[in-house]
Amino acid sequence: MESKNQKARDNAVQVQADTINVGLTEENVRNIFSIEAQKVLKEAELVATEVALRRLNEYNETLINKLVKYEMLQAFTDPAIQMLFRKTERTAICTDREFDYEMLSELLAHRVKKDKDYVVKAAINKSVEIIEDISEEALLGLTLLFAIINLQPESGIVSEGLAVLDSLFGRLITGNKLPFGRTWIDNLEIVQTVKTIPYSSIPKFNDLFNKKLDGYFRDGIEVNSEKYNKIINDLKNIGLSENVLIKNEYIDNYYKIPVVENNQIKNLKINKVTKTGQITVIKLTDEQIKVLENIYENYDKKPQNIVEIQKKYEEEFDRYVNLKKISTWWNDTMFNMSSIEITPIGRILAQVNAKRLDDRVPSLEN
Repeated sequence: MESKNQKARDNAVQVQADTINVGLTEENVRNIFSIEAQKVLKEAELVATEVALRRLNEYNETLINKLVKYEMLQAFTDPAIQMLFRKTERTAICTDREFDYEMLSELLAHRVKKDKDYVVKAAINKSVEIIEDISEEALLGLTLLFAIINLQPESGIVSEGLAVLDSLFGRLITGNKLPFGRTWIDNLEIVQTVKTIPYSSIPKFNDLFNKKLDGYFRDGIEVNSEKYNKIINDLKNIGLSENVLIKNEYIDNYYKIPVVENNQIKNLKINKVTKTGQITVIKLTDEQIKVLENIYENYDKKPQNIVEIQKKYEEEFDRYVNLKKISTWWNDTMFNMSSIEITPIGRILAQVNAKRLDDRVPSLEN
């Protein structure tokens, strides 16, 4: 991000026409927050100034910690960030909820990171205005919708992937009651974070969730078959060994590429042992990616294999308490409702909230 700086002494703060300039330290920013808080209170002309000031102080403390963590103190040299900060303060005055302060600070931080993305910038600006109008139940429901539809594990090993997802959903729902009825959906529609799609209905959990886990339901290539031997030869020709394949956990004598879906192949990292015995991680070349994608699309796909895989997957899935709880909630509450589409504003709020609760969730910039 480009900062708009003027000349100043080291660590100096200049306030001219509401523009804050270079050399910002944590102490400087705290002073700025204090000045801005007084301005916001004066502009609002509130009677309950003590309550408002307490809320502002709590929010500003949360924000300072976030800025220090992300090394973003210098962001306040940008007038656009200053104006967004004022907007977050006006929202903070109106709420006592701690998670609102967390969300506001995360939204402001992500706005700094996505300075050149106008869709994200617009969505964040709108999100700041509406966060106080979303109930905790509705925010949880929005976050679960986002996670179920969008978030994938990185591991192509089924047991590892399901364990990660189970842990994720456990963090999202800890201490909260799962949304019930459709009041929370009405809340989300009013603030334009979701929209209902007419003449279409929500599928069962497995029909939706398992689509993004395509690699878990494929058989692979039978070992020592003619196809397998050809693949091993093809791999050698592009500088890869058969170790790039893993054994299918659910059926004997089958090997596959350890990815959740074909699109993940381009991000595979391969361990390579050097002549000195050191292990290095290399990225795949375009040629290697193309060969692996072709292997993935040409698995055996034998019907009896797929049936066996699905059966064993379901048995394993049932052992994960949080996943089972989410799937039951979805089928009891969401199934057969009118389809719901998450808007850009909703995606921003859901992803930021998921990231707030579980740091393994990808950031907006990823």
